Amino acid sequence: MTFDALRFPANKPFDVVGLGEIAIDHLCIVPRAPGMPDKVRMSRYEAQGGGQVATAMVACQRLGLKTKFLGKVGDDDDGRLSIDELLREGVDASGVRVAKGAATQLAVILIDEHSGERTVVWNCDEESMLRPSELRREEVVQARALHIDATGLAFGLEPLQWAREAGVVTSIDIDHLLPDTAAALELVDLCIVPETFPRELTGERDLERAMRAMHEVNPRAVLCVTLGAEGCIAWDDGALVREPAFRVRPIDTTACGDVFHAAFLFAALQGYPLRRAMRFSNAAAAIKTLKLGGRPGIPTLAEVEKLLALSPHAPAT
Repeated sequence: MTFDALRFPANKPFDVVGLGEIAIDHLCIVPRAPGMPDKVRMSRYEAQGGGQVATAMVACQRLGLKTKFLGKVGDDDDGRLSIDELLREGVDASGVRVAKGAATQLAVILIDEHSGERTVVWNCDEESMLRPSELRREEVVQARALHIDATGLAFGLEPLQWAREAGVVTSIDIDHLLPDTAAALELVDLCIVPETFPRELTGERDLERAMRAMHEVNPRAVLCVTLGAEGCIAWDDGALVREPAFRVRPIDTTACGDVFHAAFLFAALQGYPLRRAMRFSNAAAAIKTLKLGGRPGIPTLAEVEKLLALSPHAPAT
């Protein structure tokens, strides 16, 4: 399938429903990456709402889409903070379940103050994981698009199957292999993954060959690979096309992938051509890096359009 062949259903209450991870991120800026054994004093610390899909829904909302998040938190302070942050952004959080006596998922994120690159250490209470029996078909299919992550796949393939049957466009954010990965990819319309994933999935070391092999798993899916500071590369009607990244001085790369996914969904819903969608998503992700944490730097549509206008034909400097 080509990007412009995507068809989104009309007359839905939401543009995007997100199903998957929500967490609290404990952000630690450090002067250098610690080894073991080691002690490093933090330069700065903050706690913020996080999680791949939850953050992507915030990004979609800031770009102007109407969103709903489906997930689960514990009945602790982190859980209340997680829900409050979604509501403050305008994300519908009525689909968030609360597990009594459970701890909300958390991540400790070490961020190099010089490069902005990060390392994530996380933990999840199994009781704060949404169970398949808690999912309802009517919630999953009430948007024009369904966005899911690896946590969402823990519920099995049913949500993707519900979406496919209802004509809802499906999008996935996945960075590691799971037992149902290949079967899930066959049900996905928009597949955006980091460059390590096609190699892991196919066993091919060369990225182009790995993308070709991955494309064969589901020839109808739109496949795009994010390359960090190098931009992104996508499969378009039998050919690979590249779009360079915008040159910025990053403070923190946390959630760049989440923002890229959100921007790509926005572009698809607006009917942008593929190259414009790639460039738009690169710009959104670049702006996100300019502030600490996954969410403070998420741009509005006006901010993305301003960066694009500053550099209509070449990466920003």
